[in-house]
Amino acid sequence: MDEATSRTHVCSVLFLDLVEYSRHSVEEQVRQKQSLNVLIADALERVRQWDRVILDTGDGAAVAFIGDPEDALVAAIAMRGGAGPLRLRMGIHLGPVRLVKDLNGQTNVVGDGINAAQRVMSFAEPGQLLVSRSFHDVVARLSDDDSAAYWATRPRGSRIAAWASRQSEPLPGREALEDAVARTAERYDGVDVPLPPHWGGYVLAPRRYEFWQHRDNRLHDRQRYERVADGWTVERLAP
Repeated sequence: MDEATSRTHVCSVLFLDLVEYSRHSVEEQVRQKQSLNVLIADALERVRQWDRVILDTGDGAAVAFIGDPEDALVAAIAMRGGAGPLRLRMGIHLGPVRLVKDLNGQTNVVGDGINAAQRVMSFAEPGQLLVSRSFHDVVARLSDDDSAAYWATRPRGSRIAAWASRQSEPLPGREALEDAVARTAERYDGVDVPLPPHWGGYVLAPRRYEFWQHRDNRLHDRQRYERVADGWTVERLAP
């Protein structure tokens, strides 16, 4: 961590809070906070522990994603989808932060990236997710025209599957999926399969690459390329 705290990181920061949290009773605040902690843990399950730093803000949380910038968007969408009765508002910003140690020796983050993410969140309505321009320029949703153009290249079976499958939702069994595909195929029998309103993609402009080459005795070669204003910086990393 000493090496990591010696320089500023440009990363995605997700800031979120519970709307009107302070107006509830203490018992309700505890219940909501426990539910929020579970929601955050589930959304971050696939993000490596060393690629994220979580800050407890009392009525919410801030998460700095040190790794891939799109992790912030994936996590935010998962939280919004699983919030249930929790009234959340969220903001994402891409900006500079510095890793520091707090009074308890735990990793903390400070910097404009945290402050800007909170300001972005402050403009969000309950249930809404807003992103800053700097984040939008790195991870942007494909336009409807681009999505339609790519949809047109997909095989008919893949189009039917996109309508039939509620991606990542629990299934009672394989038969349920196959039945949904069969019903969808019958629905569009003899006609073109249209573009689903929920279907699309994102354009990612990476800010950081790492190249890894295997060496004996675990002494691998690792080089990290990171985008800066006038090009790229290159650092050799310990294996």
